[in-house]
Amino acid sequence: MEALDRPEEAIDAYRQAIALNPKLWTIGYATALEKLGRTEEALGHYRLLKDREPTFPLGHLNYGMALLRKGRLNEGWKEYDWRRFTATALPRNYPQPLWREQDIAGKRLLLYAEQGLGDTMLMIRYVPLVLAKRPLKVTLECQPELAELFSRSFPQIELAPMKGSSSEFDLHASLFDLPLIFNTTLETIPATVPYLKPSAEKLASWRNRLGAGGMKIGLVWAGGASNTLNRIRSMPLSAMAPLAGLDPKAARFISLQKGAPAKEAATPPAGLVIEDYTADLKDFDETAALIASLDLVITVDTAVAHLSGALGQKIWLPLPFSWFWLYLENRSDSPWYPTMRLFRQSVRGDWSGPMEQIAAELQQLIQSPRRQD
Repeated sequence: MEALDRPEEAIDAYRQAIALNPKLWTIGYATALEKLGRTEEALGHYRLLKDREPTFPLGHLNYGMALLRKGRLNEGWKEYDWRRFTATALPRNYPQPLWREQDIAGKRLLLYAEQGLGDTMLMIRYVPLVLAKRPLKVTLECQPELAELFSRSFPQIELAPMKGSSSEFDLHASLFDLPLIFNTTLETIPATVPYLKPSAEKLASWRNRLGAGGMKIGLVWAGGASNTLNRIRSMPLSAMAPLAGLDPKAARFISLQKGAPAKEAATPPAGLVIEDYTADLKDFDETAALIASLDLVITVDTAVAHLSGALGQKIWLPLPFSWFWLYLENRSDSPWYPTMRLFRQSVRGDWSGPMEQIAAELQQLIQSPRRQD
């Protein structure tokens, strides 16, 4: 039931099983509780699992993500570090040591991307903190789609293809190791934006192409199908129908949607006019320039959300009822991205609430263009 995103039924099944055998493995029960927003209860079950299976990596990992969701970052990063023993982070079996507390002044350091494109853009913010420690050399292995954007934004580091660097380094670390290394708390998140820089030439080209007139608003309604959370984080374009009530001269909607869902832009909800330039978005560098040319981005939780936040662009994010740990609990802002606002589902699977709120807020913003959000 949990795999089918039916957590209520999953919880009932787990309760019946646990009643028959109180020593049963409880990780599924805890994750089902989290999907219903019952994180505090889930934490109790994760602790129980840790007591019974102290060396079970997935139990530690899930416990860590629940702690991060609660904002308990100091504890969360330590538990999240167990991901390296799960499929979340494939191990790097280098003879050189993993960087943790060692002094790296004068050393050669290898950093590498670990998870998805959005995750890489989220954690690349730590590079200036690494450079401040004065290592002799930093090499970053990243996805090729991000190489041009990262090269411009961080010219002090050397870029290498994924798993293609030489063996000439002294220490290594994943980008996702850096919050633990730097003892990141809610108060010390490196949140200065922008930390990614679009091409000045491409930015000028997009501004000229879009021209003047109207508030320019980028739209993304679906993430990549390979993400296991895509079913709950994505919406059909039809769910954005509340935006159709806005004056098309005052609010211009520009598609940033890629992949199979991009086809929906050809048949938008009645009254919603969408400008579509996505055929020209060949890489994230081009996408970054278009995003920087806009006034606002409305996107579900996908790579464009992280790219927009890293560029310092104003971003409104409709968030599913069961959300990624990054967005914490009961907040409409993000300490990771100061230009981001969150619009949360109050009913699982129902996007009407967030989208109606976004449409109403956007109407006010159009009427009061100097309003600060």
